[in-house]
Amino acid sequence: MEKKIQALQDEVGRITKHVPIHTRHEAPATAASDMAYQDSQHSTEERLQAESPWNIHLNAKSSAGAVPGSYITQTSTPKPSVTQQDLISKGIISADSAMRYFEKYHECTVTFESTREASPLLIAAVCTIGALHSPSREDDFSTCRSEFIALSEKVALTQTSNVADVRALCIGTFWLPDLSWSLAAAAGRIATELQLHKSFYKAVHGDQEHYLRARLYYHVYVCDHHASIPFGRPPMTRECEAIREARKFLDCDYAIEDDARLVSQVCRWSVLSNIYDTFGIDVDRPLSDNEVSSLRRLNFALDSLRAEWIDRFAPNDHVGNYPRKGVSLQYHFAKLYLCSHAFRGAGSQVFPLRSQEATIELDEVANSAVVSALSILRSVLADVEIHSFLDGLPTYFHVMITFAVVFLLKVSFKPSSYIRLGVQEVKHLVEDTGSILKRITSTMHSRHLFVSIAKGIGNLLQQFSQNEEQSHLIANTAISETDAQVPETDVWNGDFAFDPYFLGDYDFYTDQFTDIGLSFLLDNVGLPG
Repeated sequence: MEKKIQALQDEVGRITKHVPIHTRHEAPATAASDMAYQDSQHSTEERLQAESPWNIHLNAKSSAGAVPGSYITQTSTPKPSVTQQDLISKGIISADSAMRYFEKYHECTVTFESTREASPLLIAAVCTIGALHSPSREDDFSTCRSEFIALSEKVALTQTSNVADVRALCIGTFWLPDLSWSLAAAAGRIATELQLHKSFYKAVHGDQEHYLRARLYYHVYVCDHHASIPFGRPPMTRECEAIREARKFLDCDYAIEDDARLVSQVCRWSVLSNIYDTFGIDVDRPLSDNEVSSLRRLNFALDSLRAEWIDRFAPNDHVGNYPRKGVSLQYHFAKLYLCSHAFRGAGSQVFPLRSQEATIELDEVANSAVVSALSILRSVLADVEIHSFLDGLPTYFHVMITFAVVFLLKVSFKPSSYIRLGVQEVKHLVEDTGSILKRITSTMHSRHLFVSIAKGIGNLLQQFSQNEEQSHLIANTAISETDAQVPETDVWNGDFAFDPYFLGDYDFYTDQFTDIGLSFLLDNVGLPG
C-alpha cells in the first residue's frame, strides 16, 4: 500500500510539474479581447492566494468508517496579524454617527470599541441596521449598507471567518430582506465550517465558550428559517441533535431567560420545517386524506408549543412584555402558515376523493387559518406595547403581518358559506391596520420594509373599495350560473387560487404594492403555505 501511494504521489507530481494551473482554450479572436480580463483575474487570484494560502493534508487518523471528506483536510497558513480597517477608519461614516447607530441597535452588554475590534463586518452590520431604524441621512444608510455588502462578499469567499462574522451575517439576515437569503446561506456555511453545531455537547456539560458558540448556532438556525420557509425555500440548517435536543440547552450553567426565548423559537421552527417537508410547495394539488391527518398532528404540535411557553416569560427590563406576547404572535404566524394548507388545490379541476370526515376537518382548519389571521391584526391594533417594538422586529414579522392582510382580503373577496368571515369586518380591520402602520412608520427610515408595506396596504384598500361593488356583482352572477354544477362539499372550487410564495420575487426596496393592481393581488398574491 505504501508503494502504491508513493507511486501515485510521484505521478501526480510529474503531471502538475508540466501542466499550468490555469489553462484557457480560446479562439484567437476572443483571446485578445479577454486579455484585460485574464490579467484582472490572475491578479485577483494571486492576491487571494497571498492573503490566504492553503494546503491539503491527508488525515490518516480517520477511521475506515468515517465520512469520505474526513480524509482530506484543508489547512490555511496563518497570516501575520494586521490591523483591519472598518467603515469608520475608512472614513465611510464618522465615529459620532457610528456610535449613534450602535446605541440605536445594541443594548449596552458590549462596548462600541469591542465590537469594532471583533470584526469590521460586525460593526458594519450594526451601523447599517442602526441607520435603517433611525431617521438618518439617506447616504449614511446607503454607504453603510454598501460597505456591509462588500465585506460580506469577502467573508463568504474566505476561510478565515470567525464567530463575530457569523453574528454580523445573522444581523443582516434578520433586517435586510433583499439580502437575507444570501446572508443566511453564508452564515450557515461558516457556522458549519466553524463547527458551531458541535458545541452543543460541551455546552450542556458546563463549557462557557461552547455555550456561547452553541447559542450562536441557534441564532443561525432561526435566521435561516426566517429567510427560507415563508418563501417556499428549503432551509439549509437541518434537524441535527443540537436542534432536536434544544431544550437541554436550558440546563446549561450559563443559560438565561433570553436563551429560553431562543429555544422556544428553535422548537417552533423545527415544527415548521416538518410542515414544509410534509406538504412540499405544490399549491395546486389538494391535500389527501393522509395529509389531512398529518395536518391534524402538526396542528396539535403547535398548540402544545404555545401551552408550553406562553406562561414561562416574565416582563423584561429591556423589551417589556414582548417575550410573552411574542409567543402568541409567532404562534398565530405558524398557525396561519399551517392552516392555509387547507386552501391548496383551490381552482383545481381535479377533485380529490375525500372522506366526509376529512372534508369536515379541512373546513375547520380553513376557519382556523382565518382566526389566526384575524388574531394577528387584532394584536397589532389593540396592543400599544406591540406598537412600540414593531419597527425593531425582524423582517419575518412584517412579512407575516402582510400575509395576514392579503389572506383576509382574498378570503373575503370570494365568500363561502363554510368560512365564518364578515366582509365589512375585514375591510375595517385592514383599514385600521393600515392607519396604525402609517403612524408607526412615520418616524422610520424611508428604506425600511415596513414603510413600503404601510403604503401598500393603504393603496390596496383604496383599489379594493373602488372595485368592491363590481367584483361582488361578477361573483354573484358566476355563483348563480354555476351553483348547480358545484359539489356541495367542495368549498374551494372556482378561480380562488393561491400562490403562497409570491414574496420570493418581491422587490423589497421599491414600493411594489403601490404600483400593483387589485386584480393582480387578489388573483396572484397568496398565502404562506
